Amino acid sequence: MIRSTFLLFIIFFGANANALQCVDDNLVWQKLIITKNAESSYQSAIEALSKAAATSTTGEAEFYQSAIEFRLGLEQESKVSMEKSTNKKYYLSSAFMGLAYELGVAGYSKSQKKANEYYSQFLTMASECSEGNAASFSSEEAAMLVAKLFGILPDLHNKNEPREKLLPSISCAKVLRKASFYVKKNKIEKAKKLLSESIGGKCDTPYDLFNANRFLGFVLYAEGKLALSIEAYLAAQLYRFEDGKNYIDGFYTVSQLYYVHGEYEKSIAQAKEYFVLKRELAPEQVILMATSYYELEQYNEALKYTLQGMQLAELIKQDIPKVWYELLWNIYFDSSDYNSAISTTRVMVQTYPEGKYQKRYAILCKKISDHKYCS
Repeated sequence: MIRSTFLLFIIFFGANANALQCVDDNLVWQKLIITKNAESSYQSAIEALSKAAATSTTGEAEFYQSAIEFRLGLEQESKVSMEKSTNKKYYLSSAFMGLAYELGVAGYSKSQKKANEYYSQFLTMASECSEGNAASFSSEEAAMLVAKLFGILPDLHNKNEPREKLLPSISCAKVLRKASFYVKKNKIEKAKKLLSESIGGKCDTPYDLFNANRFLGFVLYAEGKLALSIEAYLAAQLYRFEDGKNYIDGFYTVSQLYYVHGEYEKSIAQAKEYFVLKRELAPEQVILMATSYYELEQYNEALKYTLQGMQLAELIKQDIPKVWYELLWNIYFDSSDYNSAISTTRVMVQTYPEGKYQKRYAILCKKISDHKYCS
């Protein structure tokens, strides 16, 4: 994962006397907009950066303007802004140019020789800056920072893969945006067709294939094609990005889909994968596992996870839904643990004072007439 210190690196700086000023102190808001992906504020940020660039000599404003324009798909405008920043010798512009030539992206032809020249230039320029720890970052770390700011790399990457294999291509990004537009317009068939045709074509890097298949899974679910939706989500799981939230959450999504499809053992298997990867679980996620075990008539496991889910809800002060008590009661009743079923009925009557729960006493007392609640 790109280290959290990168955020501090681009927003807050400590001065070093007798060195060059490389950043503008009045651009904190615009930097936050980029790091927090605040797309709704992109246009106003561009206007502010353009105004700042007119009087600034650092080239920093043009650099961040280029980043926002690139994210908006304004590739030519982004390139012009980057050239202005480079001409003013802004040090991160050199890191961007190194990355662009190394990968052959953003309109630049692939050239490792030029990439190395720009990375070397970055290190020299960073060492001359008065701000913070710029010189302590390697050219690779700077390239990863730039890639994150421009949206060239996924937030979470697998270091075992060559860098170019983890790139989201511009062509696939356009496919995903267009598919998203179709979904918003309720043109599900068009979105499905576009994504299906693009997988392995315009979307062919691991990062692209992960996102395109995941999106296709969502589209197929919206279309009501549950089995095909599961297949698409499972295809996305083939492309793991280290500790990536979307990758991890995908297991819970597939677990839910398998449950709805009546494939309870597969639902449990996916949930277990999710439990291993997820650091903090929501109570309802644990209850899903319990419900699958109940459907399989594995009552001991169902009971274990039901109680865990309810305890977790109590721990975070979340109200326990009525349906969870229903599940608990059914587990006890179906496993012939009538004493526990009666105790649960009492809790349900006290928590939900509705007439129908009183009737359960009559049902249970026929089984064990000597229970204290049956007298």
